[in-house]
Amino acid sequence: SKLQHFREIYKKSQNPRGKTAPPPSIPTNESEEIKALEQQLAVMHSRLLEANLSHSRTASELEPPSSPATAPAAPYASVNAERFRLEGQVSALQSQLDAVREQLVRRETELDDLRERKDAQIVEKEGERDKVYRQMEDARDEFEAKVRELKDTVAKHEQIKVSAEAAVEIAKREGLAAQEALRKQIKGVEKERDSLKKQLERANKDIQDERDKVAAAAAERDSAQQTVETVRERMREASDRARELAAAQAGRQAEAFRKLLGDVQERHKTEIAAKSKELRERQGELLDAQKKLRAAFDRERQALVEKGSKELKDIRGEMMREMEEQLAHQKELMATERRLLAKRREEEVLRYKKQIEEGSSLFESLRLEFETFKSVNASLVE
Repeated sequence: SKLQHFREIYKKSQNPRGKTAPPPSIPTNESEEIKALEQQLAVMHSRLLEANLSHSRTASELEPPSSPATAPAAPYASVNAERFRLEGQVSALQSQLDAVREQLVRRETELDDLRERKDAQIVEKEGERDKVYRQMEDARDEFEAKVRELKDTVAKHEQIKVSAEAAVEIAKREGLAAQEALRKQIKGVEKERDSLKKQLERANKDIQDERDKVAAAAAERDSAQQTVETVRERMREASDRARELAAAQAGRQAEAFRKLLGDVQERHKTEIAAKSKELRERQGELLDAQKKLRAAFDRERQALVEKGSKELKDIRGEMMREMEEQLAHQKELMATERRLLAKRREEEVLRYKKQIEEGSSLFESLRLEFETFKSVNASLVE
């Protein structure tokens, strides 16, 4: 009955809470200690079993006879001494078994606490992983918003390009209209010049008829002829200058507008291609980084279960550093992209303002020259 009692105590010490699940992986030194205690407990059980068997055998062999008068007294004394010795050994073994049982129960309790701490750490790490995943999703959403903003900026640039092309067409039409007006005015000046020429011819004829009659009229005629020649020369020079000026201005204006339109189209095509390529590369880098982070988190979870708290801390620190570096790199890339976009936007605005100012100054100069030509023409007509 005592042996059965000790066996039940040993079974309870092996599974004190009635659990059927296998124990978790524990450090090596604790496993070896538990194995040593189990071996010691098995040795004590074997000793206790041998002591009980020896005590039973000795008691049956040396059982006193029915007639106590004929039985010797010395064997009974040796049997009692052997029994007392065996009972002392049994008591000592029982005390050792109780101590080993308590130690096993305490060790099992420590292992349960360790298992609970490991489960809590795993839950905490999974919460951190989910938090990091959410941060990655937020970063991806922000990056997609920046991509949409960049596409809107490209569309605005396209609208600005279309507006610039329309302005170029309007300026070209206005230039052609100005050239046509100048051509008409030149024709009018030529007609007036022809009429003046005819009038001068008639005046010369009248002066030739009256030369012999009035001597003073001859001096006036010479003076008038000299004045007419001066006016004629001025009209010829003004006509030539106006024709050359109109041709040169029209050629320069058309060439400048063609060059400006070609440069704007080529620059926009190059910038749009570069931005599209950069967006594709950034999206590929983001997907690769997400795949690497997911694989790394899976490895970290496996390492937590297999290798223990020390390797868990090392791997977690390494993964957190890698994650922080990735996030810092992404933030740096996004900040650099924002600065580049702002700088390019400012440069585009300044360039368009400069082009508008140059076109305005060109039109103003043409208008001033046209006004000057009108004033010269009016003075010549007078």
